[in-house]
Amino acid sequence: MEPGDLVWQDAIHLARLISEGTVSAVEVVAAHLDRIAAVGDRVNAFVTVLGEQALQAAARPASGPLGGVPFTVKDSFDTAGVRTTRGSRLFADRVPESDATSVARLRRAGGILPAKTNLPEMSYWTETDNRLTGRSLNPYDPQRTPGGSSGGESAAIASGLSPTGEPVVGRRSPPRPRGTA
Repeated sequence: MEPGDLVWQDAIHLARLISEGTVSAVEVVAAHLDRIAAVGDRVNAFVTVLGEQALQAAARPASGPLGGVPFTVKDSFDTAGVRTTRGSRLFADRVPESDATSVARLRRAGGILPAKTNLPEMSYWTETDNRLTGRSLNPYDPQRTPGGSSGGESAAIASGLSPTGEPVVGRRSPPRPRGTA
């Protein structure tokens, strides 16, 4: 599989490819980081890119259901040792000591965090725009918004910059059985 094809695979498929040894976690993470470098600025999806950390994590043996699969989180979720701004100048320099529960669970499942995504200030608006990091753009029509409060996340996934994110979303998710939440 070509590196450019990897960025369009969903998280389940990537986990399978990595566990089978068809591709390595390093190849998958590197493909996403290359894609982020190529088009990330165009949609302003990211607040922080953790390229070196992500590649180091990918070099370790992959385990768990997401073993070696990249995931992104919006910048309202605490990430240990990584700035969490909540899209606000009030928190511009805040670096939490521990991960939010959902981030910790995704990491324990073997997921790798290459970037944190843009959001409206305090996650509270219908459009992803804030005074600290600016407006995220719809990758298919920059005159339109990718929405809020996870606009950076949706722009990243729609652009092939991330296969899944928190809240956990992704391409080609299987439909839920009727009667489930």
